[in-house]
Amino acid sequence: MDTLFSSIIGKPLWIIALFTAVMVNDVHGQNKNYYDTIYVADEIDKLKVLMIVIGPKGFTHAQGYLVNGEKDGVWKDYNDVTGVINKLEEYKLGKLDGSLITFYGNGMVASDELYANDMLHGLKLQYSNYGRLKSSESYKNGTLNGKKIAYYDSGKIQESSEWLAGKRHGITNWYGEGAKIIATFNYEYGLMDGEYKKFDTDGKLILLGGYKKSNEDGEWIYYTNGIATKKELYKDGKLIKEVSLTK
Repeated sequence: MDTLFSSIIGKPLWIIALFTAVMVNDVHGQNKNYYDTIYVADEIDKLKVLMIVIGPKGFTHAQGYLVNGEKDGVWKDYNDVTGVINKLEEYKLGKLDGSLITFYGNGMVASDELYANDMLHGLKLQYSNYGRLKSSESYKNGTLNGKKIAYYDSGKIQESSEWLAGKRHGITNWYGEGAKIIATFNYEYGLMDGEYKKFDTDGKLILLGGYKKSNEDGEWIYYTNGIATKKELYKDGKLIKEVSLTK
């Protein structure tokens, strides 16, 4: 590669284009199992080089610019067999910085992520192969931080939660297929802490309790058709007392 690279640098643009065309035409139609790499010097910026990798079937496998030997700008990755695009990435001097988008074989977007300084930073979106949003997550410096929403295949919300530094922190709601909340938890730095509610599929309260450092704590009251039927008392995750509230 170094020999090829050095042989291109400094050549007139039309010679580089001719050399590139010959190389690409030469690999098309051949049954080979290796990759060819082509370097095209930028006519204006001498530190910038276009790199093209040709796959065994003659399709472009990957292409993008190098600056001082580091990936820079938009890079594209393709399927070796079909030629369909697999991935788009944005780089800044060798580090992911901007969008990273992946694709299904049918061309639909599979994921759309934002990066800064080689770390996830911003929204991460994931989709089904027919274009429906599966999840939305917010990242900061590589860790989940902020809102996360997950969806059923139907498109209805399955989970809505708050995160801080990669841990659940705040309210997490779980939803049934009928779009009503079926459970609500409160978290403190990854541990269940505070009020817990459970609902039936019609949205009626069936359990009200609480946690302390992920252990059952305090009163747990069970309901049937809106009427309290049983009370339990917990301490440090252990059941201390149980009382029936029905006559």
